[in-house]
Amino acid sequence: PTITCPPAETLYVPSNACTVSFVPTPVSISDNCHTTLSRSELTTRSYGPGSYEYTLTVSDNANLQLANNASCRINLTVADNTPPALTCPSDITTGMTAGQCNKTVTYSAATATDNCQAGTPSKSSGLASGSTFPKGTSVVQYAVADQAGNPATCSFNIVVNDDQAPTITCPGTVQQATALGQCQAVVSFPSANYSDNCGAQLTQTGGNASGSTFSVGTHAITFQASDGVASPTCTFNVQVTDQEAPVAHCPAAISANTAPNVCTAAVSYTATVSDNCLGVQRAIDGPASGDQFALGTTYV
Repeated sequence: PTITCPPAETLYVPSNACTVSFVPTPVSISDNCHTTLSRSELTTRSYGPGSYEYTLTVSDNANLQLANNASCRINLTVADNTPPALTCPSDITTGMTAGQCNKTVTYSAATATDNCQAGTPSKSSGLASGSTFPKGTSVVQYAVADQAGNPATCSFNIVVNDDQAPTITCPGTVQQATALGQCQAVVSFPSANYSDNCGAQLTQTGGNASGSTFSVGTHAITFQASDGVASPTCTFNVQVTDQEAPVAHCPAAISANTAPNVCTAAVSYTATVSDNCLGVQRAIDGPASGDQFALGTTYV
């Protein structure tokens, strides 16, 4: 007899199982005689991933000792092309350790399931759980492959936010007298003190700069420390005072005679004052210039 087997066949297991049902294709047999033929057959059953080879045989006159036989082979390949389902932890967002610009973060490892058999997930990039993570976003990635070599990856983010504002302290009030003969002063003052867990930038946001000329009065000086998240400020005063007394310039003693038939005399005089600042008020104790002065000595 002759027997013809179907060609080699490849089947894939479904995504939700690790076996596939194989329904054999009937073989083709023939013989020159119309005698009863005996043959072996494959039955329908489930197969897991792998390679299978079966030999089918047909015999004529199987009850005789001189039976004629023929055989063929069936090759079956069962493959798994479904990657594992790899699940990473959710993103982690956290603040920083007090006084530091980082945070120690722990996280759970990724988990994997597969229709057949998944491997053990391993971290392929990123810092390990329990490491010190810097400010910003760090990516952690896991990878796994099943027994068929199908790969899968997943990743998650660890976000460390700077939740600590800078601290800033201004100096106390700076007091300075005007320069001699001037109504102003050149004043230098210390900068504000500041600190931050991640570093901050100090900026003077109000008032004259140190080393500038300040007029008499009170001047507010403001500093700001900014770390990109918070920007606290502090303020102190620069006080410039006029401690230089004004100077009065009086004329020399004046002698005058009374006018005819009267006992007084009109006397004019000039008195001046000077000061390093404007706005000096002059007060006269005695008769004004041009007034009538009585007989005798009068002090002005």
